[in-house]
Amino acid sequence: FFFKQKTAYEIAQRLVGSEMCIRDRYQRRVHGIYQKLYQLRKKMEYLPKDSNLEVASYTKKKEAKLREFRKYLVDKDVVLAITKYLLALRNADPKPSDPVNYLQEYFGKYRDPMWDVMDKIKEENKKMEEKIPTLHTKIKELEKNLHHSLIEKRIRAIFAKLEKDKTECVSFKTLYKLLCGAAKFDVTTAVNAAQFMKFCLSLAPPDNAKNLNDLLEALEKASKGEVLFSGALDNPIFVQIVEAIRKFQPQYLLEYSCLLYTSP
Repeated sequence: FFFKQKTAYEIAQRLVGSEMCIRDRYQRRVHGIYQKLYQLRKKMEYLPKDSNLEVASYTKKKEAKLREFRKYLVDKDVVLAITKYLLALRNADPKPSDPVNYLQEYFGKYRDPMWDVMDKIKEENKKMEEKIPTLHTKIKELEKNLHHSLIEKRIRAIFAKLEKDKTECVSFKTLYKLLCGAAKFDVTTAVNAAQFMKFCLSLAPPDNAKNLNDLLEALEKASKGEVLFSGALDNPIFVQIVEAIRKFQPQYLLEYSCLLYTSP
């Protein structure tokens, strides 16, 4: 037989064998309890600190999702469609033997009110598209009229500056002198504002806007006292203006010629 050797503590406490067994059994139980508490504490580290708060947060999220879903059903007219179906089912006489099949047939025929709005918009768009070519033509006409009005405004301003003596007429001889500085010119015709307008518009073809702009710029500078073509009588702009002056015949001269031709 082997006997457990007593420790110094056991000898000092004068413990016998039975007392040692009781002590060891107690220590094992206490150690086991501490082990279980340690394991439980480790498990509790992974649990939420306040389970009530977690439950409340989950409930709020669930309620928010439900409210969002209800709003979705209302906004997308799902509630309206189902309500109409239930009313149709209630008013049906006789009641359908297969409500599920009746439901499928009903929603197969159901047409969302938005489709009517879409059809109306498409029809309006089609009518507007048909008007587009006409509107483009009208825009071009308005742009052309605007351009013509701006040119007429420039011509009126030129005439106002050339008509310094308030006679309501401008002499081509005076215009020639302002352009090149020479006093001698064989055309002495004087024109009023309307005739001067017609003369300026006849300087260049209607489709040659750049050329007309260059001619009007020369007349504008001449009306301000700038002698542009002194010593440059072969300048194409000056030559074009002089040729137009020689060819131009005011309306009153044409009427006078007709009267002379038809008189007995």
